[in-house]
Amino acid sequence: MEALYSRLLADWSAVDRGNLISQLAAALEVGSAGVEVMRLFLAAEPDPSMAATAVLGMAHLTPLVDADPPTGAPPISWTRPRTNLGDP
Repeated sequence: MEALYSRLLADWSAVDRGNLISQLAAALEVGSAGVEVMRLFLAAEPDPSMAATAVLGMAHLTPLVDADPPTGAPPISWTRPRTNLGDP
């Protein structure tokens, strides 16, 4: 993979590599194999924005747990800060 990607780095622009990564992520089936393919791009890509494209592909290809749709970040519980730090 390293030799192939080195050639890609020499011959393709970052935009072209990003398009390749996006198209590949769209063509792969959801599952661990697709995630691993995106991980190869993540490891080899020197451009942070193209590496981010690979991360998005990985997120897209990661299977849902218990068929639970993504609902965003879990709620954060916190307590109101105390105004008088001398009180217990």
